[in-house]
Amino acid sequence: MGLVASLMLPVLSQSIGVRLTASQLREKGINTHTFRPVSFTSDGLTLIAQEKTPPSERIKGKLNRLWKITYGVEGAVRSMESIEVNVPSIEALALTPDDKTAVIATLTGATFMRVPLDGGPITPIMEHKRGQPGFRGNPSYLRPITGDILTMGYFYDRDDFSGDNLLATLNPGATGQDAFTPGGDIQKVEKDVPGFYASNYTGPRSGYLAARQGTRSQLYWWDGQTPRVVDEGDKLSSFWAAQDRVCYTIHRTTGSHAMFYDAARGQQVELGKGGSFAYPFLSDDGRTAVVCQLDMAQAKMDVLCAKESDSWKLKPVPNLQKVKMGAIRVSPNGRFMAFYNGDFLQFVELP
Repeated sequence: MGLVASLMLPVLSQSIGVRLTASQLREKGINTHTFRPVSFTSDGLTLIAQEKTPPSERIKGKLNRLWKITYGVEGAVRSMESIEVNVPSIEALALTPDDKTAVIATLTGATFMRVPLDGGPITPIMEHKRGQPGFRGNPSYLRPITGDILTMGYFYDRDDFSGDNLLATLNPGATGQDAFTPGGDIQKVEKDVPGFYASNYTGPRSGYLAARQGTRSQLYWWDGQTPRVVDEGDKLSSFWAAQDRVCYTIHRTTGSHAMFYDAARGQQVELGKGGSFAYPFLSDDGRTAVVCQLDMAQAKMDVLCAKESDSWKLKPVPNLQKVKMGAIRVSPNGRFMAFYNGDFLQFVELP
């Protein structure tokens, strides 16, 4: 079921940091063309990644794979384990609160599965069966929230008649329709936001929404009541929310800005301005933000971070300046970050 390998690599900076090159990843059997980091365990020391297998493996029935990469506090890779997941695609993934199981969605949201990270048998949570009521992800969406897993989609009856699209919490220990508890009706919420085009929900009745009307973009906060505008500008580039907080990048007449907003306190903080900010991230506890400053001419970027404990002062992330653009994941506690751009996988302790 799993392949286990251990590497001991040097610390690259005074903070914890280690880099695996593409060739090192390929030596361990990773398809570097489709590999991407997905999630961290709660302590930030184990990264879960996924890959679509190459054609040579797919014709043998090996379709997808998860990787469990564990780091040590000394700044070395302690182990790499692979888990075969033979479903057509892994459309969404979230870890259970105990970090022991990955929940995945597949078959365009019709099926939810439990994937034990110890290599145990993969079992269904929800499968569409003719004549039985159920729940379907629409789109496939899973994210861990405090003590739960959040998803979105719709319930359907035994005749396959469906209700509105809504948020729901998923109980990975249950099976069938009983695994899903309905939350807010997001079909109605999104209709209440003129020009709605994107969302980042943080709970069964909370989240941030983006809209555009004419030449202006708006960022909305929704707490179960009528969504309200918390900021607007010429263009809202991107945003990432956690709990009642959001990190976002927005273009105004004064240029590009990286911003943080706390809905509970009504607090807005400018993290940085100038250049071209994009790709914001926020740790699950809402206390660490990561943003990137792009150099489009060179197709490079600088990765920066800011922490509430340091008064949201923006700092460069070690070993991730002037790098080719790539994918980022931040640990739930905001201590660590993973970066992958096809050339290397970097694990780093955030300053």
